[in-house]
Amino acid sequence: MDSQYDIFERFPDGKIVWRTFIPGLKSAVVLLTEFGKLSSTQFFAYHAATKEIVAWVNYPGIRRAASA
Repeated sequence: MDSQYDIFERFPDGKIVWRTFIPGLKSAVVLLTEFGKLSSTQFFAYHAATKEIVAWVNYPGIRRAASA
């Protein structure tokens, strides 16, 4: 069974908004990549079971979706 990942958007003012959840890290990275193409704000995938941010896009210094 795939782990669930919550997808969040972080705005320049620091506000963080939950957007959706998705099963599987690979699927989360694909979704983040698509979100990153549509907006210049930061997006990240959070794994609640481990309390870790596991992937992000539009983060300073990161050009594509990256996973930890």
